[in-house]
Amino acid sequence: MDHQPQPAASSPAPAPAHADDKDRDLQHSPPMAARLALTAAEQRLFSLLNDVCKAAPNNVVCRVAGGWVRDKLLGHQSDDLDIALDSYMGFDFASLVASHLNDPKRQLQWQQILDNEHTMDRAHPDRTAQPFAGLAKILANPDKSKHLETATARVLGMDVDFVNLRSETYHAHSRIPATIAFGTPKDDALRRDCTINALFYNISTSAVEDFTDRGLTDLAHGIIRTPLDPRATFHDDPLRVLRAVRFAARLGFTLAPDLQNAANDPELHDALANKISKERIGTELHKMLAGPGPAHAVAMLHHLGVLPTISLAHVTDAILVRDAVTHAPIEHLHVDLADAPRAVTLLHWLASANRTGAALRHVPPHDYAVLRAYPRLTTLEVPTAAYLATVTLPFHGTQYRVPNPSLEAAKDAIASKKAKRGGAAAAAAAAALAAPQWHALAHHVVRSNFKQTNHEAEWVAHAHAVLSAVQKLVVAEKVDVDAVLAATGADPRRTSAVVADVPLAEKGIVLERLALGRLVRFLAARNVGETWAAVVAVVCVHELVGKGVPLVKHDAKSLALVVKGDKVADDKAHAVLKRYHALLDRIYVLQLDRAWAVKPILNGNDLLKLLNLPKGPLVKDALDWVGDWQLAFPQGNADTCRAWLERRYLPPGEAPACKREPSSDPPAAAGKPKKVRGSDALATS
Repeated sequence: MDHQPQPAASSPAPAPAHADDKDRDLQHSPPMAARLALTAAEQRLFSLLNDVCKAAPNNVVCRVAGGWVRDKLLGHQSDDLDIALDSYMGFDFASLVASHLNDPKRQLQWQQILDNEHTMDRAHPDRTAQPFAGLAKILANPDKSKHLETATARVLGMDVDFVNLRSETYHAHSRIPATIAFGTPKDDALRRDCTINALFYNISTSAVEDFTDRGLTDLAHGIIRTPLDPRATFHDDPLRVLRAVRFAARLGFTLAPDLQNAANDPELHDALANKISKERIGTELHKMLAGPGPAHAVAMLHHLGVLPTISLAHVTDAILVRDAVTHAPIEHLHVDLADAPRAVTLLHWLASANRTGAALRHVPPHDYAVLRAYPRLTTLEVPTAAYLATVTLPFHGTQYRVPNPSLEAAKDAIASKKAKRGGAAAAAAAAALAAPQWHALAHHVVRSNFKQTNHEAEWVAHAHAVLSAVQKLVVAEKVDVDAVLAATGADPRRTSAVVADVPLAEKGIVLERLALGRLVRFLAARNVGETWAAVVAVVCVHELVGKGVPLVKHDAKSLALVVKGDKVADDKAHAVLKRYHALLDRIYVLQLDRAWAVKPILNGNDLLKLLNLPKGPLVKDALDWVGDWQLAFPQGNADTCRAWLERRYLPPGEAPACKREPSSDPPAAAGKPKKVRGSDALATS
């Protein structure tokens, strides 16, 4: 039996005190109107669906469910069109829509309307929309958290999902519903994760319906609340804890007190670790970190005790852990994740502060002024992997390996045979080859527990690996060229050759370009590429957290970010940020930010002919010479580079062409080194 619609209140409710005016494009100030402002495309679609309902063999009411209603009430455009049906399965009703539009007269009429308005097909932006296309049935798949059959189609150019209203019951030890059946709108609303996602828009009455009686109020006051007792809601599906956090972070809402109490239950954490697949947890975490409120999300996860659960679940059961410096084994892994929210907050600020007019979300304006005074890092794009790197900073310095009994047995057998034939040295070599490698624990957490991509796990491992090296380089506002060259493995032969023909007055800038270019390439390794500056930001965050500044905390009630600076903390933060700002600014001033992507001006075949080199390692060495020369002389051309190589190239093992120290003698005084040709190069190698 259907319920009478309950239209939304006509007057808007005030936004929470911590909302920040126009800077917060996703903050809530919902226009609570009984009639939503529909776009022309939405009006067309709903008119069509009403016509289909009237012509359907069985009585049916179409409602738009969930996210679309919420976003429209918040004043945001939404493409998340889920049509909930009270008496039809999704595919059956979508087939009725297809049949209705297959009538030649109607099809021609709708096609003319779409053509006249040049309505584009959202699935194919280069095409004009068709009245109906792309009908598909998505079967239920409980293992992938898809508990109900859904139909999807493009109707009048819009992507639409069709699904029936349902009620669900659950087994005690599974998040997969035991029974799923047609339900009333109220049944369907009460089974949802939170009240603001349980709102409906009745297409036939053009009214918002709130069957939980709290959705509109919670939306107006910025509260995430479950429709039923949160303990029951989370017991049925522990993943809903993460969904509640994600929506609170995305919208800047607060978690209801009873929801927080229920989410802090150790039994729920155990269920989250053992009943929910890591893939589903990883999907929710990725959406949190890629959304507008990553710092708010991590703060809530930590406050609810969920962050250690999803980070460390089953770690010690499956792997061996050791300290990366001492190599001492760690039998009981205890990682304090209290600094993770602060680290993510700082990175979020560094990312937000570099977008014109952007503020740090969820920080009250009077507190944000503290951060606004700090120096800003130059042009910074922060990928999701960088947030993962800050979340896992507490794991920095810890390594892991996965024991493999069969591999250990094979290693012993190989070592035994090698020992008989080749002695202890051969046995040791065989054992070393067979031994599993040690890797950064953060890589394991990101790849195996968070189920993020291998690229993101590699990004995190690389950022953690270079932390100490980069931090030692950024100790002053002026870059130490020699330290950077040494840290990036610059070959003294090449460095000396690069400056050999440079006037004394210009050697400093040439060496600086070489050093900073090599640093960019060093930071951009492991497929980090254009996001190399975010690695610098992670290093900066690590240093700030280590110094305990700035004092970023979270309000115990709302979990909103609160920045409380003091003179000592401000001075420390300014000093740190100035150094990292100076480094990045200098790289951009010298136009070295794309150094990682510069291709050699000469290729291997060119070098084989030019230097009479044999194929093999010497070609790679010569290409490294070309790479360093291009960093030092970005305006140089291929002919100039060839001439320089003919004068200055030395194969490995030979003394540098000139001294590393600057000399006041003219370049000609040093003499012209001999060219390395054919057999000479082979003999030297």
